Amino acid sequence: MPASFSHRWLLALGLNLLALDAASQGAPGAEVAPAVRTVRIATWDMYCDPARPDKPLGWAEFERGTGAVVTAVVFATNDEILRAMRGDGYDLCVASCDIVPAMIAEGLLRALPPGRLANYGDLLPSLQHVRYGHVDRLDYCAPFAWGEMGLAYDTEALPEAPKSWQILWEPAWRGRIAHWDDLSVLWTAALADGQRGVFSLNGQSLWEAARRAARLRTAGCLFWRDEATQLEAMATGRIVLNVSWSNVVTKANRQAGRRRWAMAWPEEGVTGFIDNVCVAAGSASPELATRLADLMIGPAVQLAMCGANDYAPASAAAAQRLSPERRAELHLDDPNRLNRLYLWRPIANRAEYERLWLEARSGRLVQ
Repeated sequence: MPASFSHRWLLALGLNLLALDAASQGAPGAEVAPAVRTVRIATWDMYCDPARPDKPLGWAEFERGTGAVVTAVVFATNDEILRAMRGDGYDLCVASCDIVPAMIAEGLLRALPPGRLANYGDLLPSLQHVRYGHVDRLDYCAPFAWGEMGLAYDTEALPEAPKSWQILWEPAWRGRIAHWDDLSVLWTAALADGQRGVFSLNGQSLWEAARRAARLRTAGCLFWRDEATQLEAMATGRIVLNVSWSNVVTKANRQAGRRRWAMAWPEEGVTGFIDNVCVAAGSASPELATRLADLMIGPAVQLAMCGANDYAPASAAAAQRLSPERRAELHLDDPNRLNRLYLWRPIANRAEYERLWLEARSGRLVQ
């Protein structure tokens, strides 16, 4: 090989290697597109934007303000959300009051930075520093919405409000009842039996509740897992009794174009919930997660949630913007509404509740 050619070949090779090295490291002055930051939230279908079911309410404002992308992953029960949070990949979640203490105990949640949530001080006074989410002077959750799980009934089939949960087991309504597909069926069964400690059943009392729940299955109860399923059954007349949240009555009547459904408050009592925004301990973007949590408890998102779901807002600032009629519909002027509910509580033997519910649900439970 001629020397001149060899020198030119080696020079070209060296320049090419330098170019490749510069390209791999980013040449000086070259513009490199920043990586898009993402935030994932484990939540419920009713808290997603109706036009974008893959996004939580308030997503557009959050993405405009941060440049990040938020994705909602929907679950049907609190136990599913708890299992999801035990894994990786979530930055925050919306969880009910009965599982927040377990999440704190397992180290799944990050304490909310004091003073970093500008909208926290605008929450209803009774929902600030809630006991189930307040540990060592730190808050691990921010209440987002609240309501009760009552007995919705079709006024065309039942002109008078049912007085007892026991109506669900009456032969006259066989095949025309529905309930959330969740271990809360055991709570309803226990209430029908006159039990008060529905969150602390054990031994014979828990077994009897499971046996009663199993009878709902054999009576043709529709166990629904999403809002659309129950609303369709209510609209078509498939069911006339539905153990559900208060907001489903408003939506069913809006869908029917008349006041056909109403909500009963059985004499044995009614359970209720507070849903909360929580930041995951393992979040890769805790600052963004905290910012989204603050936005979700702010008046704009709270009003959107209230309008979309007919749940009572946790924000006093949002409540003040509602009309007197709307406040009355949501019972916001009743200071004792929450106190009269059997508010969902942590269940020490939750695994046993879940096991027996699945036995009853599948038909394996001996009658």
